[in-house]
Amino acid sequence: NIVSVAIQDANSNQIPHLFWSNTGGTNWIDFGSPGGTATFSLDIGSVLVDPNNSNYVYATGVAPWRCDFSQPAGSQWAQLYGPIAATPPNEGTIDSSSPHSDGRQMAFDLSSNLVLVCDGGIYRRSNPHSSSGGWSSLNGNLQVGEIYRITYDPLFQVCVAGTQDNGTQRQDSPGNLLWTEIYGSDGGEPAID
Repeated sequence: NIVSVAIQDANSNQIPHLFWSNTGGTNWIDFGSPGGTATFSLDIGSVLVDPNNSNYVYATGVAPWRCDFSQPAGSQWAQLYGPIAATPPNEGTIDSSSPHSDGRQMAFDLSSNLVLVCDGGIYRRSNPHSSSGGWSSLNGNLQVGEIYRITYDPLFQVCVAGTQDNGTQRQDSPGNLLWTEIYGSDGGEPAID
């Protein structure tokens, strides 16, 4: 009977409303969004109800947040990244850790850790119910990148690739599997002059 729905504003590309129902959708409670610098967007995020505690709903976009529906109005939202906040939402992580930005999907592992797939790979948040947890990368030796566009430089015989949130990468030498980041953030569409 627990259902949570996020509504995206087409003009701002934000999620101004997160709704929760414990009646299978007959009645809804609107918990808004955390506001401030929180950025959600359904094209780069997801919403997940905690299977172990249905009062907790997790939302991710640029960064992950938790909404606790058992808390009073104005104190339901907590950031799940960075240093522990001194003012509401009074959360963060014990070790000030954060996953890579632009979360795409979330799930829980068998140990009740939150697993986040994002533009930088796969991250795990231990104890997502409180600030005592922290983030760790599960990438291992994976070199993660989503390439928007790739172009070939015929003079130097190397490729240049624009990646989503992992910069613009240039192949170190012809046929080489190593690449060097030449520009950060979103790589976009590279072109060779």
